Amino acid sequence: MADAAELGGRWFQALTSGDVEAAVSLLSDDVDFGSPAGANKGSAEVRQFLQGYQLGFPDARFAVSAVYGSGQTAALEGTYSGTNTGPLTSPSGEIPATGKYASVPFVTVLETDGERITAHRAYWDQLAFMGQLGLMPLPPSA
Repeated sequence: MADAAELGGRWFQALTSGDVEAAVSLLSDDVDFGSPAGANKGSAEVRQFLQGYQLGFPDARFAVSAVYGSGQTAALEGTYSGTNTGPLTSPSGEIPATGKYASVPFVTVLETDGERITAHRAYWDQLAFMGQLGLMPLPPSA
């Protein structure tokens, strides 16, 4: 039995090492998975989502700086960074690689059943992310 903080650490370690299958193995079959990029239901949909990001950002890194919670719920905070050297999938079709580097802070909230992640909710500034990739104007600085 693993607590949510431990599973979250293993989740981000698998993603940072580019091991989509190891990451997916940590998810329940019917995981509820949400992010600014959209919602996915089930580990098969999440696998496709992760494979798309792995293709678009093969050097992606998740630097977790803080973990909050215990038991079956945890929040992990950090910075996502990577260079867009591959195509991205969007609702409007494929977006060619921009070759640009992006780095944004994130928070991910996980719920578990003690063995697998049953819910994943990620939050990041999608406008800043797209702006850093040159896909839209950067928002004004605060």
